[in-house]
Amino acid sequence: MRPFVFATATIVIFVASLASAEDYSRTHPEEHGKVLEILEGSNTRRQLERILGNAPTRCIASVPGLKSCAWELSKQQSGWQPLSHALSTHRRVTVICDLPDDGSERARSACFAVPMESNRWKFRTTARKSTKNRKLQKDAANKRDEREVASRQMLADATTFFELVRLVGALPDYCQSHSETERRCLWKASARTYGHGTLAASIGAAMSKRVRLTCTLPKAAGLRAPDSCEVTIGR
Repeated sequence: MRPFVFATATIVIFVASLASAEDYSRTHPEEHGKVLEILEGSNTRRQLERILGNAPTRCIASVPGLKSCAWELSKQQSGWQPLSHALSTHRRVTVICDLPDDGSERARSACFAVPMESNRWKFRTTARKSTKNRKLQKDAANKRDEREVASRQMLADATTFFELVRLVGALPDYCQSHSETERRCLWKASARTYGHGTLAASIGAAMSKRVRLTCTLPKAAGLRAPDSCEVTIGR
């Protein structure tokens, strides 16, 4: 890993320019607003199932009393067309909502939608490795370093289970008990995972590589410990 060598002001500039699920509402306010409008009034699991066209693909415990449920929508589901239009994508769409176990209404901010496609295109550099132009090489290297620092900061800022889900744009592949008070969750991110580019950039990995995010999280509602997440190259 490269050391953190950039000033805070630089980090802020690049965090604002990189789009993960976590900051999708800021970088794509119009699209995010359309998603919220489409899901407005669908505040329970049953209501969401009706508007999206099927049951969730999978649910996993978020914190006590809440489950995070994910829908993977294709053209066959009724929710795909309005959401894909809102997100300006022809890809499949992932919708994830944090829902109360008792079937009551969710919080308005407890749902988001992203394309099932890596955001790695945002991390491409203009200079190819084969170029002999030293200035282009230096500029590309500087951009990679700056994006790596910004991506690490975005991961550091995701301090709860659902914030990490937003960052990755997907539910973890699995979670298992780590201690009486903690659990360990693993995300496997690939070209079909929206936050894949953010995670790969955070360790300076090639955008063609699959990556894994492993985090130790409190079982109860609360913030995770600093440095409790690790990104590695996946298989």
